[in-house]
Amino acid sequence: MEVLGVRKGDLVPPNTPIVRAMHLDDRWVKVFVPSTQLGKLRHGQAVEVTCDAYPDRRFPGKIIQIATISEFTPRNVATADERAHQVFGVKVQVEDDGLVFKPGMAAEVYVPVE
Repeated sequence: MEVLGVRKGDLVPPNTPIVRAMHLDDRWVKVFVPSTQLGKLRHGQAVEVTCDAYPDRRFPGKIIQIATISEFTPRNVATADERAHQVFGVKVQVEDDGLVFKPGMAAEVYVPVE
C-alpha cells in the first residue's frame, strides 16, 4: 500500500484516492519493438533487464506477451521505410527477488541474438 499525500486530519473530497494498492510481486516492463525486429522475439524468450538506478546489475526476465496489433502507427505506411516505424508492445516479466524495481522506473531490455 502506498499513501498518496494524505495526513491525519486532512479533508479529502469525495472520490479522491488516498491509498494505492500495489502488486510488488508482479514486476514487468513494457517495451516497444519496431516491426522489423518482431520476428526475432518469441513468447517465453529469456532477456536481460537493466535500470538507471542500478546500471551495473542485469536482471533476468522473459517475454510474457507480444502485442498482435501495432501500438503506434505512422499516418502513412505506404513505403517500407514508413512501415518500419510501426512498433509493437512487448511485456517482459522481471525476476527481482530483492524488490529493486519500483513501479514507473525506466528500464532497458536486452534480447540475446541467437
